[in-house]
Parts: sequence; C-alpha cells; structure tokens
Amino acid sequence: MLLQADVINDIHDLEDATLELVVGVPNFMHGELLSPLACLSEMLGLSQFFQAPAGMGGGGGYFSNYMVSQVAGAYGRDRAGEERPEPAFTVPDSVVSQGVQDLFYYTRDGVTLAKGERAALYLFSAECPYRDVYKWQVAYDTRVEHCLRIENTAGLPFTSGPALLLEGSSVLAQDNMLYTPAGDSVDVKVTDAVDIKTNHWENELVRRHNALVAFGRQHDEVEARGTLTVRNFKDETVHVIAVKDLDGTVKEASDGAEVNKYVTDIKSVNPHSKIEWEFDLEPGAEKELTYVYTTYVRT
Repeated sequence: MLLQADVINDIHDLEDATLELVVGVPNFMHGELLSPLACLSEMLGLSQFFQAPAGMGGGGGYFSNYMVSQVAGAYGRDRAGEERPEPAFTVPDSVVSQGVQDLFYYTRDGVTLAKGERAALYLFSAECPYRDVYKWQVAYDTRVEHCLRIENTAGLPFTSGPALLLEGSSVLAQDNMLYTPAGDSVDVKVTDAVDIKTNHWENELVRRHNALVAFGRQHDEVEARGTLTVRNFKDETVHVIAVKDLDGTVKEASDGAEVNKYVTDIKSVNPHSKIEWEFDLEPGAEKELTYVYTTYVRT
C-alpha cells in the first residue's frame, strides 16, 4: 500500500517549504466565503481544481476534500523542460504523521514547487495482508465482483480517494476506496468476475389471504422459497460472499447463512432482512443455496 498526495500549486512559488496534508473530512461551514482580507486577485486566478464541483453548492470550494483522479501536470518535466527522474515508490524519512482529533496530518518538509507546477508526494507505504473475495449482491443483478479485501495493518488510516491496483508493472483496475481506519478492512473492486456464473429465482409456496389489516388496508401473507446457484468456471478455488436483501422475515436459510433483521421504516409492515453466505468454491463446482421467508403484500 502506497499513499500518494497530488499537490496542485496555482498560487505562489514554494521553495524548501513545509506542507501539511490532511486525511479526513475537514469541516469548514463557511468555506465558500472569502475573508475581507483575502487577496482577491490571487483567489480568482485559482485552478479549476479548487472550485466547488457541480452540485456541491457554494462558491469556490477552497476547503473541499475534493478527489482528483486524473491530473495533467508537470510530473515528467520541470519548468525549463528538463526531464525529472522517475519517482521511486519510497517515502522520505522527512514525512511525519500525526493524529489530531478525527483528522490525520502528514507533514512533508523541503518541498520546492513553482506556481503552475504539480507534484506527486508519497506519504507512507506499508505491506498489508489481503485476500481475493468474490461478492454477489443478489438483490441487484447476477454479476459477481472480484474484490481485494485489504486489512489496514499500517497503523495509519487509508484516505478516501482513487485506488490504483497493480500486479507487478501491470495495471489491474482503479476504484474509489473508502476511508479505512487503522485495524479495519476495506474492499476494493478489481473487475466483474465473468467466470463465476449465477442464477436466482423464487417460488411462492403459500398465500394466506387477508392475514393482516394494517393502516386500513388488507394484506396477504406470502411464503416463498428462493434458490441461488453459483458455478465456478475458473481453474482455481474462489472465496464467495453472496448477500440477499429482502423485505420480510426469514424462516430458514441453508448452509449456515448469517441472517439479520432490521427495521428501516417504522411504518412498514415488513422488516428488512439480509442473508449472507460465505464459502469456498472449487474449480468447476456448483453451489446451491436456498432460503424461505414470509412477507406481507397489499391485496
């Protein structure tokens, strides 16, 4: 794991400067307002990267924790057009990290960056354990997503932002990674797993007419059975996580599935339930999963 900060300098030449870069969500209620003492000629000339994104509200988003995933800048050449050396994936000893309340600061000394230049600064690197998981959100579609589940053992938080996944020198994917505190884990999508085929259907078992009167309306109670199938066409064993969301009460679920029930709307006649299976699937193997649940539907 390597944390990189993209620094955009459109204000003033920096020479041997100390930068403090923050991880977290800074809270500046009036961040879109300029101080009466602000130098307007400088502020109005800021790069587009410092303007509030469309739909975010406010004027200039000077304190916005805005994610920049594609930056065109002078990474390869300096202002004189001379080639700069290829950056090594190493973090200098001068980087100091410090937690302040719910924010995390990285201090980088000795930064020289002229107005109009950009820089990629490495803030920390760490080796973290991970595993390949194949996630199927049954409620949405039949696609299975291949993800990396990364354990944050770095002792430092992973910030929200674009994550670039590489294997050797080959780029695998880019995905948005969520803020991950130390000790937690995060799933980063690699790609859709086209070699994992799935199917899902439900059959009505019993319908009890007018079983419930709620909010002045009659409801039938329907009992249904769902069946999921997962087949592995890859030449290696995969770890599958299948999640089924439904509105109703789960009566049974096969293969030791974990079942949780939530109240998402106090006025709803049905609770929201989530069934989660987790298992290994060998090459060429197929797994069948079943569940039975009851739900109230308006007549």
